[in-house]
Amino acid sequence: MSRNLLKNPSGDEELEFWELTENGGSQWKVEDMPGDCGHDFSSDGVSKYFATSFELCLKRQVIDLLAEGYSADQLDAQPAVTVEDWYDGGGHTHTHTHTTQQSLICPHCAGTVGGRTAAAPTSCLWICWMRIRRSFRSSGQNR
Repeated sequence: MSRNLLKNPSGDEELEFWELTENGGSQWKVEDMPGDCGHDFSSDGVSKYFATSFELCLKRQVIDLLAEGYSADQLDAQPAVTVEDWYDGGGHTHTHTHTTQQSLICPHCAGTVGGRTAAAPTSCLWICWMRIRRSFRSSGQNR
C-alpha cells in the first residue's frame, strides 16, 4: 500500500490535523503559492504551503497504521516506510524528521541532504523547492 498517509499534507485545510509542538517567533502559518517564497511548487495541484518563522517551529502528526488498514503481521514484517518532505528555506532552513520513538530519521538543512550537498546549483538554493526523502525499516515490534 503505497500512498500518502498524512492528513492535510500541504495546508489546504490550514493547520487542521497538525499538532504544533513549537510555535516560536511569527509562528506557523499557511500561505498561498507563491507567497513569500516567490515561486510556485513544481507539482500541479499544490496551491498552499506551510511557512515557519525565524524561531523554532515544529509540527507533528501521528499516523495509526492499523487504522489505515495495515495488519499487525504486516507491521511486524518491518515494511519500508518512506518519509518525504519539500522545503524552500532560502538557505537557512534546518529540518529534522523523527519517528514516534524520537529516533532521528533525517537531519537536513537547505543545501544539504543527509550530510551531502544537494544536487542543485548554489544559486538555486535561494529559489527552488528541495526534496528530502528517507526510507527506514527498523521501527520495532507492533504487538
